[in-house]
Amino acid sequence: MSSGKTKQEPEERQKPAAEGKSQEKESQPSQPQENLYKRELERYRAHLQRGFEPAYKIYGFTLFHSLLPEEKMEIFQQLGFEPKNPEDFFNLGCIAAKKEDYAKACEHFRKTIELAEDFEQAYYNLAICLEHLDMLKDAIENWQIYYTFLNEDSSEALMITKHIEELKESTPVKGSKK
Repeated sequence: MSSGKTKQEPEERQKPAAEGKSQEKESQPSQPQENLYKRELERYRAHLQRGFEPAYKIYGFTLFHSLLPEEKMEIFQQLGFEPKNPEDFFNLGCIAAKKEDYAKACEHFRKTIELAEDFEQAYYNLAICLEHLDMLKDAIENWQIYYTFLNEDSSEALMITKHIEELKESTPVKGSKK
């Protein structure tokens, strides 16, 4: 349940063909460098678990942009920033869902949809959270909306259709004792 965006790399100058091959090897991070980066990022996350202040004292904001969007949103909350756009509310929903606070997650996903009706991942996540709350009728509605964003012939659309049918079969009809 995340909404990460990719960062565009700056363009590099063209090199003569002879230099190009050796330059390619130099531009790719070596395994030890990559491992160092991953270790430092994990250490940063461990410091964040103790609170923003200890992590900030050691790292400042150096690794902040390497965090997942929902991790960044948690820091923004600690710093007193209010959510202001659909992505912020979506990330808050993901945070709440990870903490298994599905009612709170539903609130945030609904706010996301209110601000951006075409935020398809919000319908998907909302449907899952509603299922966890045994609100199957509402879950089915959101699965059906999510389905409208899919290519009808895709394997995902077929899986969603099957899942909706399973939910309908397990949802008690008014007046029945299921």
